[in-house]
Amino acid sequence: MDTRRSDVEREKVHGRVQMKNELERRGDNAVNELVKKGASALDLLRNQVVAEANIQEALVLLIDCSWSMDAPAGSGSYESRIEAAKKAASALINSSQSSHIGIVAFSNGADLVTRVADRNVAAMSVNRLSVSGQTEMMKGLEVSYNELDVVDASYGVKRVILLTDGHPTSCTIDELIPIVKEAKDKKNYILDTVGFGDNADIDGLKRLATAGGGVYVEAKDSE
Repeated sequence: MDTRRSDVEREKVHGRVQMKNELERRGDNAVNELVKKGASALDLLRNQVVAEANIQEALVLLIDCSWSMDAPAGSGSYESRIEAAKKAASALINSSQSSHIGIVAFSNGADLVTRVADRNVAAMSVNRLSVSGQTEMMKGLEVSYNELDVVDASYGVKRVILLTDGHPTSCTIDELIPIVKEAKDKKNYILDTVGFGDNADIDGLKRLATAGGGVYVEAKDSE
């Protein structure tokens, strides 16, 4: 066996264990405490762990741009879910230790808005997103995973963060779970989920995150 490849694999495993242990140690409440100013901020915690482990990460932000995201972000909020999601995405881009970030938007279909590349390119594209159409979440996941397939194999972590209200149109969460689980089991692609709106499918998004080896975070409006 190539000893260099073995060392790389051990480093990847060690880094993933560190992430898991740190998340479990701090708990869901600690993660939610980081959710401020519209930022899902689950990545803020992971950034510290990734930095400590010195692991290079490829990150795709998968953003729901369907009509339902035009609804209020929360009770009494004047901000729409899509505006809250865009602020959360911008906060993640600005705070992320990963300098290699891509954007995928989905509604009637799914578009690779920016490839996994320099964070500045991703940051410029977020503000141009707008709502239309249905919620083709399966297509969004497929485009995101396809992008991770073609990025450099040297990345120690490949992750998708899904920002949505959690109500896919042409499929169910139960139909998405095997796809997410296969991506995690066979390719070690991690999926985190961030829920927007009072009627977000919290249970479904939690189950998706569990299948993807990630965590669910409830977003707050940015007031």
